[in-house]
Amino acid sequence: MQVFQAPIEVPVTNDEFNKDELGLQWQFNHNPRNEGWSLKRHKGMITFKTYQAENFKKARNTLTQKTIGYRGVATLKMHFKEMVDGQRCGLACMGRKNWLIGVHQRGNKRYIYLENSDNIVVQQPIKDNAIYLRMEADVISNRYQLSYSNNNKDYKTLGNPFSMKGAYWKGVRIAMYGYNLLKDNGCVSFASFEYEH
Repeated sequence: MQVFQAPIEVPVTNDEFNKDELGLQWQFNHNPRNEGWSLKRHKGMITFKTYQAENFKKARNTLTQKTIGYRGVATLKMHFKEMVDGQRCGLACMGRKNWLIGVHQRGNKRYIYLENSDNIVVQQPIKDNAIYLRMEADVISNRYQLSYSNNNKDYKTLGNPFSMKGAYWKGVRIAMYGYNLLKDNGCVSFASFEYEH
């Protein structure tokens, strides 16, 4: 009997957000508010209006992908010039517990922060309007790390490595998010998502 050897294929993961529709690799965490996201507001970006939510779990228009393989690096470029007070936005590693790296604004000042299931672990002031956020995953050793960069070359880790547990039937996911603790206000734009696995 002849055995057919099929090549290993994986879904498309990278996105430059320069098409009229979202790629099939993306899933919204909750039913989206379609008036709150756009691929046309800023060319080559996806832009979220940020709606009020008391925490990340309840945030609308969180866009996710499943993690793939045993090891991977996901890098997100984020523009936050249109941020307002109360707003939080960035990159999340989602599971039974959620780890977030992002930017939040309070008192007209912006901070890069690391969050573990609603608890801010680390924060420091930031002055830029754009940043690269990165998640490194090693599923074999269950070791994840979040970091950031101003130039996509020199990355600084934020906080210590952490472990993850899959969330019920969904497994571990990568997400980009934006919400506001105070009210429906503000925007965040994501220019690129690159996932090497």
